[in-house]
Amino acid sequence: MSADDAISARKKAQAIAEERKHPARWWFLSFATDYEFLGAAILRAFGEVTAVERATELGINPLTAPAVDPSGSLLRRAGTEV
Repeated sequence: MSADDAISARKKAQAIAEERKHPARWWFLSFATDYEFLGAAILRAFGEVTAVERATELGINPLTAPAVDPSGSLLRRAGTEV
């Protein structure tokens, strides 16, 4: 594991720990490329990182970085509203 991978893993672990301080809630994940819609999912998670992890565990994450928003708004990967 490279130093960058170790830092990334540490940041992810910190984000998960922070998310788990809050109650689980429903999250809407929208999967899309720049050219097509790939699907969507509604699942229960503690936050953005745990929602993406849960989708991956369930085998419904066709991307590594889906657009996520707990309010139901579609987001671009950069985080700006569409």
